[in-house]
Amino acid sequence: MKSVLLVIAVLASISSIGQTTPGIKTMEFYDALNRGDSLGVLDFLSEDVMVKHFEEDTSFEFNLSGFMTICPKFKTGYFREDFKIIHENGYPGVDIVEVYFEFYLDGEFRYCGTDMVFWEHGRIARIYSYVDECDSEWEDNKWEKDNLLKLLEDQMNKWHLAAAKANLHDYFEFMADDFYYLGTDPSERWNKEQFKNFCKPYFDKGQAWTFKATERNFYFSDDMSVVWFDEKLNTWMEGCRGSGVLELQKWSNGSSGGDYKLKHYNLTVTIENEKIQDFIKLRKQ
Repeated sequence: MKSVLLVIAVLASISSIGQTTPGIKTMEFYDALNRGDSLGVLDFLSEDVMVKHFEEDTSFEFNLSGFMTICPKFKTGYFREDFKIIHENGYPGVDIVEVYFEFYLDGEFRYCGTDMVFWEHGRIARIYSYVDECDSEWEDNKWEKDNLLKLLEDQMNKWHLAAAKANLHDYFEFMADDFYYLGTDPSERWNKEQFKNFCKPYFDKGQAWTFKATERNFYFSDDMSVVWFDEKLNTWMEGCRGSGVLELQKWSNGSSGGDYKLKHYNLTVTIENEKIQDFIKLRKQ
């Protein structure tokens, strides 16, 4: 690990933020963080940066002001992260740098993990931090998909939870502007505004719906900017299936950002094959 830090120091001495690659800038950011250099850390972060931390049974997040409160703990040595750059990917408008880290608390090793650092317009826009098993041999593509799966699982679960809690803002915040919803009734093909008009009376009464996924499968485009999924659901209608499309979003200037939004969702009620004739008779009534 000393050799890693030496490389960082050499790179930092010959490079500036505007001239270096995202990978080198990421190393410089973590070096400043380990020094507890609040001003140095601040230079790398966008004003609306969001840092999300995922462990096996919990997750939490920081905005800019919240993240800056941890810098003093690095300065005193109470926090420390040894790290190495695993991989960096460049997409239109965004660079994603993968960082393996070992976290120490008051000098004692606590856990290993991986950070996904999203750079946009020369600054860090998002950091997704995952606690994971310690492993010196990392397979880049497998890592990226595995951790993206964790992120998308968390987002989909929170979306369904927002409905269960009748949280209209969070429920619709996850949807893209051009979102479409296909419901169980043949007439239910709604854009985002139409679907919101349908949902709002239920949410206002605090009586939305509770859908719990029992199984979920994701499928990725080659660059992982588009994700298809299907899920089995326990609902008040008995067994249902949901399927949909998620897309890596673009900022207002047209460049890609670090968040996925739901563009399409199709909800269906599943019927066992041996019951289909009775179902057909019911529909003809």
